[in-house]
Amino acid sequence: MPEYKVHQLWPKPVYENEIPVKTEWVDFAHKCEYERMASENGDYTIDKYVLNKLPDLKKLILEQVYLFTTNFLKTVDTEFYYLNSWIVKHYPNDWAQRHMHSNSLLSGVYYLDTPENAGDIKFIRGYGEQEIFPSAITPNYSEFNWVNSTETGVKVSNGKLLIFPSNLMHSVEPNLSQYNRYSLSFNLFCKGAFGEKESQLTL
Repeated sequence: MPEYKVHQLWPKPVYENEIPVKTEWVDFAHKCEYERMASENGDYTIDKYVLNKLPDLKKLILEQVYLFTTNFLKTVDTEFYYLNSWIVKHYPNDWAQRHMHSNSLLSGVYYLDTPENAGDIKFIRGYGEQEIFPSAITPNYSEFNWVNSTETGVKVSNGKLLIFPSNLMHSVEPNLSQYNRYSLSFNLFCKGAFGEKESQLTL
């Protein structure tokens, strides 16, 4: 009998790479003005366009966005650009609830100052999204993988960059270190000419 084959259709990709952290970026993050989030589980910068003040990092991240969208997703004649960007400061025991980013296509996070045990990111499968079985039945599994699990954690560290679809649900585990944790988040949209004839759209 031939070896079986499984076609894994339509996964939701999370792009991961590294950008070495510069001391001046961390210093900038430490000196920013912050406000407490309405959820009371973290602070974020009052300035929601912080990458405009970090032009070298802004350029480096956009280069990675280009690699993701052009080399992997194979988009053509499409330019992705920043909508906004902000830094999140998590004090010890701060965390982030399940959420997604609205009014954007791609989102990302870059880890500026991430102590050990400061909280990894988790990606969560949305309800009814690419379910193997209907919600009426949930089989037991001998082990979990990225197909049958409902959430997947990614270990974070200084310099790690993650880019993902904005509608992908995610959360952040509690900061169990004794130090503050700083990460930079951003949202992206795109412009270009899409489709043709009666379905053509230009943004």
